[in-house]
Amino acid sequence: MKKVVTALSVFALSFGVFANASFASDTTGTAEVTGGTLNLEVPASVTFDGIELDGTIQTTFADLGALKVVDPTGTGNGWNVSATALPLTRTTDGHSLPANSLVLSAPVEVTAEAGSSDATILTPDSGNLDSEFGVSVLDAKVGQGLGTFNTTFGANALTLTLSPDTAFAGQYETTITWNLTQGPKE
Repeated sequence: MKKVVTALSVFALSFGVFANASFASDTTGTAEVTGGTLNLEVPASVTFDGIELDGTIQTTFADLGALKVVDPTGTGNGWNVSATALPLTRTTDGHSLPANSLVLSAPVEVTAEAGSSDATILTPDSGNLDSEFGVSVLDAKVGQGLGTFNTTFGANALTLTLSPDTAFAGQYETTITWNLTQGPKE
């Protein structure tokens, strides 16, 4: 009987050792993630409200609409949107309004699409478009601005000031140049 108990004990110990044994093996996963290209969508054109000169300093306005900034680069380097404009020039004879006649108001709302960085930390700004330096419209610091951002300007975001000594009657045009550069404003 002693041999049977010993044999059962050895069998039980052996079974218990194998039942508690575990085997592990690792699987390595990799993914190649490449960044995309910065992109800026702007309105194709704007039209100022018509105005009749009355011999005083006057203003007229234009709605700008919205801008869209997309940063799929995956770098976290931040970015800056700036804008400049040439002086408004009369189409019939090239007469130009003086510099600092055209002002851009700061955006009233910047929203981030799902999965994007926090939009509340982006820095909006305003200023004279037709000045030497233009306006830094929106700025994303390093580590910010990743994803897609919709920027809305309020009504009358563009203000054109006309002085009676420089504003001649006629049709005027300008070109607003928008620049999206990687890296925040310096």
